[in-house]
Amino acid sequence: MQQKVYPAKRAATPALAKRLGITLQICFMLLAGIPVKAQSPESLSPIAHALADTNNDFIPDHIGDRIKVRGAITYIREIEPTHFQIFMQDDTGGIMVYSRERPVGLAENDWVEVEGTINQYKGAEEITNPNIKRLGKIPAIIPKAIAFADLNSEKFYGQLVQIKGKIASARSRLHEDSLLLDDGQHIVTVFISKGHKQGLDVSVFKEKSVIRVIGIAFQYAPNPPYNSGYEIIPRRGEDIIILQEPPFFELKQIVLILICASLLVGAGLLWIYVLHIKMREKAGKLEKTQRQLIQAEKLSSIGQIVSGVAHELNNPLCIISGYAQLLRARVKDEKTRADLDKIIESANRAGKIVQNLLTFARKQKPEKNRSNITELLKKTIELKAYPLKVDNIDIVQDLDSKMLYTDVDPYQIQQVFLSLINNAHDAMKQQRKKGRLLVRTQRSGDLIKILFIDNGPGISKENLRLIFDPFFTTKEIGKSIGLGLSLSYSIIKEHGGNIQVHSEEHQGATFVLELPVSGKPPDPLRNNEPMPEMEEPTADQAKKVLIVNDEASVADLMINALSSKGYIVETYPDEKAALNKIRKGRRYNLILTDLKMPSMRGEELYHRIREIDPQQANRVVFLTDDVAGPETCAFLATVDNKFIEKPFAMASLIGLLDPEVEALP
Repeated sequence: MQQKVYPAKRAATPALAKRLGITLQICFMLLAGIPVKAQSPESLSPIAHALADTNNDFIPDHIGDRIKVRGAITYIREIEPTHFQIFMQDDTGGIMVYSRERPVGLAENDWVEVEGTINQYKGAEEITNPNIKRLGKIPAIIPKAIAFADLNSEKFYGQLVQIKGKIASARSRLHEDSLLLDDGQHIVTVFISKGHKQGLDVSVFKEKSVIRVIGIAFQYAPNPPYNSGYEIIPRRGEDIIILQEPPFFELKQIVLILICASLLVGAGLLWIYVLHIKMREKAGKLEKTQRQLIQAEKLSSIGQIVSGVAHELNNPLCIISGYAQLLRARVKDEKTRADLDKIIESANRAGKIVQNLLTFARKQKPEKNRSNITELLKKTIELKAYPLKVDNIDIVQDLDSKMLYTDVDPYQIQQVFLSLINNAHDAMKQQRKKGRLLVRTQRSGDLIKILFIDNGPGISKENLRLIFDPFFTTKEIGKSIGLGLSLSYSIIKEHGGNIQVHSEEHQGATFVLELPVSGKPPDPLRNNEPMPEMEEPTADQAKKVLIVNDEASVADLMINALSSKGYIVETYPDEKAALNKIRKGRRYNLILTDLKMPSMRGEELYHRIREIDPQQANRVVFLTDDVAGPETCAFLATVDNKFIEKPFAMASLIGLLDPEVEALP
């Protein structure tokens, strides 16, 4: 740009005096009829003289003055076909020249002389009604790099400048587009007119991008005389250069991602830890389940062993008890009778223990039926009476005298009773002092309550919450797998009942079972029913009894008992001879057969007799030592015949033939 020497600026007249003088002069000329014409400037002025000399841009003191300036055209902007903005600048500043005529022959970087009137547009000075004279061409003007703060002033108004900033947002409106740039402290608008944007498209610019903009610094005032501001007007598309695309992740996002990643890693580690704990718990439960299965298999083995020896045990017990009863009926000495009573009582007790062990140890399919809770409880107590006595523990029975019947699975309920008695036993045994277990039954409305009250060491509050959890135990490893109470809880719940525990440390424990009462008491056992009617036997068949039993001593006992009452007894060790007799037409008042025999079981013999003589089959009575066995129960449920459990009372045997017979004295 050519360097020009401008005359010194004239001294400024006080604004108020100058305006007053101009106003009076114009009024005088109008009153005198003299036309008012703008005076032409006598000499060139720098562009800076066209700018306001006061702090209030909207009350300048030189509006309407004529001025002549020289400068280089930096941008020609067509607003409408009759509205053009020509931006020019010299070394002192920049200004906009407003023309209603198309500037023919003029272009950027032309050196021109402009004469016109100083005016204002949106708070900024401009030259209107210009006379433009092209003087030549100069090299392209290099835009000045300025800061955002410098743009927000008149210092660079109308000049070609460049700024750099980050896009805060892009706006698209009906008549214009704009970009808001942010340098961290200030916001600057990049104004793009839709009609003259010359290839600029704001949609290609992304927020957070860093751009460099070359354009004209411009002042605008949306609501003059207030809220004036500054913007930059790019001339063409290449005036906006993208220096840096927005980062894929900003610092805040990176921090957030790191925090989330840390949380995920922490959650993953926590999950791994929890999984490890659960795996250890699962492994522990699996180990305990394996021990439980081993225990169950042992229990099953015990059941098989007991089932196998029950027959061998009950036969001698039957003989001991039977002959003791026969002797007692024959002797008159009271002391001898008392001794025989002890033998009979002991034999019966031993028989009950064998039967209870067999019932408890046998694996049975759960099946509810009418049961006497008191009797089930007594049988369970008999199993534990001796071990409790050995460990100096008294068991006190306070049982309701009324029959407490309800629908339960006898096997499962006995298992619950035994589990609670065992727990009380183990707890009191640790104290090494005399223990006491009170077992009480009572009816409360529609509930049967069974209480187990011990004077053991009690249960702590911590353990009280866990006592019914599976695999929870306070005993040493190998002594318990912690399933007794949890299984008891499940069994009672399946029966529609409830189980509770009340305890404090050093105050003993009380377990309360509640079972709902349902239905009516069962009918009397069919062992007490009279024999079915049949036609009178002939004389040679009167009072004849057939005994089929492989155990000779048991058969001899029954022969002695029945013969003493005048019955004719025939006995055979196997079924072949007995079946031959029946085939030949031999008639009997009673046929006694054991359910367990080596060559043929009692049920098979029964079916053979029915094939030969159905009426004779109705006279069969079975002897058994395992009435609770599933096979025995299933068979007896299909027939109407009576059965006797070994060891049996002689009065029961004789009563089969003569219901009116009295018990032996």
